[in-house]
Amino acid sequence: MRFADDSRGRVPFALIGVLLLLGSTTYATTLATEGVRVDRDVEVAMDRATAASETALRVAVSRSARDAARTPVVEPADSAWGDVLNDSRPFRDSLRVRIYVAARAGFERAAYTHGDVTAAASLPPTSTPGDFSRELERVSVRSVENGTAVEVSVRDVSVVARRGGAVVARETTNATITVATPVLALHDRTVRFEESLTRGPLEGPGLGRRLTARLYPVAWARGYGQWAGAPISNVVGTRHVGIATNGAVLQLQQAAYGRADPTGRTAQRRALERLLLADARAGMSTPGTTLVTSVAPPPTPDPDDVRRDVPQLARADAPTPDRETVVRVDDTADRAYVALQSGDGGPSLDEVLERAYGVNLTLRTETTLVDAEPWPHPRPPGPRATLVNESVSSSATVEPGSASFPSRTPNATRFRAATRHVTVRHHFRRTWRRGNTTVETTATATEQHAVGVTVDGTLRTLDGVPTNPVVPAFEAGGALDGPNLAGVPAEADAFLAARGGVENVVAQRVLDGPEALNRTETVTGERPAALREWVVADLLDLHQIVRNTSTSVRMGDAATARANPSANLTERLDARRDTLVDAPPRYDGVADRARVAARVAYLTRVDARLSDRSNATVRANDRLAAVLRQRHVDLDGWAAEVVSTRTSPPPDPRPVGGPLGGEDVFVPQGGPPYLDVQGVDRADAPWTARHGTEHPLRTRNVNVFTVPYGDAVDGVFGGSRETVRLHTAAVTLRAAERTDAFATTNRPDTLRNEVAESITYVGDRTRAVLDRETTLSRAEQRRAVDDAFATWNRTSAKALAVTNGSFVPRVVAEAGLSGREAERVRVHLRVAVAAARDSDDVRVHRDHVDGTASAVRRISKTAATEALGTAVANGTDRLAARTEGKAVVLPAGLPLLPTPTNWYATVNVWDVHVRGYYPRFVVRTQRGGPGETVTYVRDGGCAALDLDEDGADEELGCASRVDISVRTVVLVAVPPGKTGVGDTDGQAVEDSPGWGTPYPWERRRATDRRPRAGGFGTSK
Repeated sequence: MRFADDSRGRVPFALIGVLLLLGSTTYATTLATEGVRVDRDVEVAMDRATAASETALRVAVSRSARDAARTPVVEPADSAWGDVLNDSRPFRDSLRVRIYVAARAGFERAAYTHGDVTAAASLPPTSTPGDFSRELERVSVRSVENGTAVEVSVRDVSVVARRGGAVVARETTNATITVATPVLALHDRTVRFEESLTRGPLEGPGLGRRLTARLYPVAWARGYGQWAGAPISNVVGTRHVGIATNGAVLQLQQAAYGRADPTGRTAQRRALERLLLADARAGMSTPGTTLVTSVAPPPTPDPDDVRRDVPQLARADAPTPDRETVVRVDDTADRAYVALQSGDGGPSLDEVLERAYGVNLTLRTETTLVDAEPWPHPRPPGPRATLVNESVSSSATVEPGSASFPSRTPNATRFRAATRHVTVRHHFRRTWRRGNTTVETTATATEQHAVGVTVDGTLRTLDGVPTNPVVPAFEAGGALDGPNLAGVPAEADAFLAARGGVENVVAQRVLDGPEALNRTETVTGERPAALREWVVADLLDLHQIVRNTSTSVRMGDAATARANPSANLTERLDARRDTLVDAPPRYDGVADRARVAARVAYLTRVDARLSDRSNATVRANDRLAAVLRQRHVDLDGWAAEVVSTRTSPPPDPRPVGGPLGGEDVFVPQGGPPYLDVQGVDRADAPWTARHGTEHPLRTRNVNVFTVPYGDAVDGVFGGSRETVRLHTAAVTLRAAERTDAFATTNRPDTLRNEVAESITYVGDRTRAVLDRETTLSRAEQRRAVDDAFATWNRTSAKALAVTNGSFVPRVVAEAGLSGREAERVRVHLRVAVAAARDSDDVRVHRDHVDGTASAVRRISKTAATEALGTAVANGTDRLAARTEGKAVVLPAGLPLLPTPTNWYATVNVWDVHVRGYYPRFVVRTQRGGPGETVTYVRDGGCAALDLDEDGADEELGCASRVDISVRTVVLVAVPPGKTGVGDTDGQAVEDSPGWGTPYPWERRRATDRRPRAGGFGTSK
């Protein structure tokens, strides 16, 4: 047996392997057990040191969060250490830096000793900014639990155990903890709050939009009050901008934090009450009269509702951009009527009536060839004869006979018809040459024609006049029971006779062809004597309807150059065209058709003039937009985002809560709580000493059209820059007559004399109309004009009567006119007076108006005529009644359009700039007990830490102050006439105290490279 085949007494190799494995494991376990007994102190020290490091990290995060809130770094230092922070997230990076430094120090203090072994966690030292930037990557922070807590992770924390200075154990761990602190929420909400303070109206919700929403009711209420006659010389003033800004800021605090500064709410309410009281005292004529119902705060204000706690400056029913004014066709209808009478721009009324009685007579013939001999061919008289000449003559013989008549054209009346047979003989004479001999031969050919002759009549076509049937037409009767066109049949006979009668016409038609006949002629029927007067009366009725046609113009659209009332009026008239034309299905005679023709001619002229007005409005709007665009005011964007819509603020965020810290209540506190444009209040004097400024809020208010005496419309729409309109001069003269301006300067006398000369010119134009349109004698004409002017005892009142339309009715009354005559003459007078006041002959020299206005302003300021303020919102009608005859108000604003006929609104624009800051802005939050308060402070302070562990602090960055910087535009439009709207105190640019003074950080910027602790930067 081979050894390989013998299996007796063998042990399997698998069993041997198992025995070897078990033996080695037992031996190793014995060795390990003996080692643990020896190094048990190391294990305990390492475990306890790791646990202590987490506690130290928690303490470091809590302390770093409070320190970061007390001095938040929102602008890194201008140094290498400041470069450690990312410019896009300086606050979060500064919190990470604080956590790293605090954790590093805390780990050292948290070392644990057990037996002879000491263990401690550690982070690497950082001796250079580069080292710190690399090591800072170990730390990450993020907001959790709805902003009530911060989750912090620190990677690669080294835990080392030492015995007698020698390392006996080392491990690396990661630590992640969550600490209940709202520091990130505090910063984020403050950043959003500050960003909203520099956001313009067209950029989204923020201070610009809320400030605009607060200023508009004030400006529109005061603007309409001024227009109604209140003695308001400053529509939008610094004090209004200041109070509106503070109110808007408090609203933004409410939106950002869930509540506003309670001290600021109280200060805002008191400032508003002081403003209303001062304005009321300046404007009330009766002591004790309450002008504004919203001065007092609500009986039980809700402290959490800033909108209720801070009263608005104007009532809810005060005028707004949604207010509408009615624009009528008015003088355009007058001008169209007068133009129709005179034939300006088209046929005159007499020409229209003549055309309406016109009939087109048309001669028609129909020829049929009955029989015809062939024309003889030339036959030579002999051999070698050559034809050298040939002539043909024809003669016609007319005999009675039947024939076909020409077809009748639509709407034609056949006045005459006849048929004839015409025999035509053609005589041929030919000359032949044969050698030296000439020979003549003759031949004839005969044709017979049947010819029908008619004379048709059709009414002359009138543009735009419906071609409805006229019954009766060619017989007497119809409207006015006139002759109509009864004489036209006789005209048809004459028309035929003038062409030689039937025989001559048919002969000529056959011999010479149809081109030889003059086929059409227009004749005019006899018009009834009463036709013109009857049509004029009808036109006056139509004129009145058209004149009173109106459309509504939203004043916000007028203010933003989007309104075009003339185009709207054209659309309204077009929609009623058929009714206004008033064409019956069948005209009652030719006179009725003439009446409709006159209506069409009148409406055509109205349309043309409205089209001119509409085009002028488009040009005016474009020019206004261009002028404001030069001031960086985009009317298109403004109309779409601000004026056209009422901006509703977003819902206010309420405090949020999380399971770790409960509910966080944020309470903002400004220092000072109220940013007064007039200066810091005495109670806030410490702020001045501490922060170096008495004017934390500064405003600039620029009134664009504030020099009406130079007639701002001329500067915008092009025109004379040396003269102004009569209306502007008259309003300025009236203001001078109500003051002692005549005693202080001779300019009012000069102005009055020039206005009187303009009035004289208007009177001359008025008498010319009376002479042309009435039967009054020259003496009666002069007496009517003089007596009409005598209704007003002052020169300014006479001129204003000319410009506001009250002069013309008085002239008609003094002339003793009545009925249709009075109505007709009024139209002619209105057109003549409007043309006169639009002419250069009545414009007044600018210098005389400017000088008088300056004198009035000086006296008005002394007499304290600026009054009523926002109290105008209590009702301009009652205000106007109370101030009638007392207010001294100068003209202002930009009339749209520049001519009195087209004037549908007066516009003005205020460019408002707001700039400021909080010297100290604090947000406090509290959860649980008082010891858990976290305070976030923005006061310009700088943060410094020992980052390289050399015993000296390195500047990390600064907490820039909360800035305010925004610009908005206020546009106000009032109806035409009166004084317009605008600041009339002669101060186009109104700066609050301190506007031009640099802020403290601006003064030291040139020598100090530190961050701008209060600059206007973007915080993160």
